[in-house]
Amino acid sequence: MKQALLVLMAVCAWTRLAHALITGTSPYHSGMRTVSPHTHRGSSLRRQQAVTMLAEKDIDLQVLKNQAGAATKAKTLSDSTRAFYSLWGAIPIMEPYRRVVDELLTAAHFAKVDVRFTYDPIFALGFATVFDRLTDGYPPGESEKQRLFDCLAKAVDEDPSKMRGDAQKLKEWVTGKGGSSEILSAFNAAKPGDKGIEGTIESIKANPLWLYNRVWGVGLYTMMEMANTEVTQESVTEWMSALDCNYKFGGPKKCFTDYTVWSANLQRLREVQKVFKEMEIRRKKDLAEKLEARAKELQEKESKLGEPATAASTSQEPAPVASGSESS
Repeated sequence: MKQALLVLMAVCAWTRLAHALITGTSPYHSGMRTVSPHTHRGSSLRRQQAVTMLAEKDIDLQVLKNQAGAATKAKTLSDSTRAFYSLWGAIPIMEPYRRVVDELLTAAHFAKVDVRFTYDPIFALGFATVFDRLTDGYPPGESEKQRLFDCLAKAVDEDPSKMRGDAQKLKEWVTGKGGSSEILSAFNAAKPGDKGIEGTIESIKANPLWLYNRVWGVGLYTMMEMANTEVTQESVTEWMSALDCNYKFGGPKKCFTDYTVWSANLQRLREVQKVFKEMEIRRKKDLAEKLEARAKELQEKESKLGEPATAASTSQEPAPVASGSESS
């Protein structure tokens, strides 16, 4: 009963962590900044804020209309889900990992179907980080875990090898810098014509319609952690300001809010993983004890069966014949 309760608690915690990535499933809702209670969508203050932002950054909303008009019909979530399971096959995915797969697939799908979405290595790092941390200790083993990643990436029309490669290149780029200050300097120094990671940074800065999403946010947190930078509202604002993302859809406030949810649930996940490992150790110990007891029982049965056989063979030996009895 106690083990069943622990398993139920573990599944619930895993589900909460995965679901935290996609709170607010609409891509347009998830990307927008929250409106203060006193600032209503149709108020003059709201309109003035929008006009000021657009005037300062010279955003041409006609670009967004053109992108939407040129876009092909967006895939539905059902399409992405069917694509995943057709690639994966009929092999069942055990809980709680099946829930993790569904939630990550949903998060990536809704990020990608927005016409403002642009793939970059930060998104790739976020996708890989979410997957690796949520599937840590996947029982079927590393080969099946890698196949699971491949199917997820392909289901949202991404190349899994490219995503892994881009994530690794970004990690190497971050570790090759001398910490947060050098990374921020590289962000600020990025210019048109740059290649590699610097080119990615410039493309984010130059895109007035760049859209934040939660998977990308995890990539940014991972970069900050690798640079030994504490993730706070101030540090997130500083990093996103260097990427010229402060005024864009999403912004640092939403990014940090998502981080608080992510980090809190990640801590719960570590506790749950510890419980799972303890349960697995206990299960293996119980199994070993049962096997040992069974082997001992069989050994005792064999020894008991062997004793009568020995006695019978001894009793069947012919008695010695006395000399002279036949002659008489």
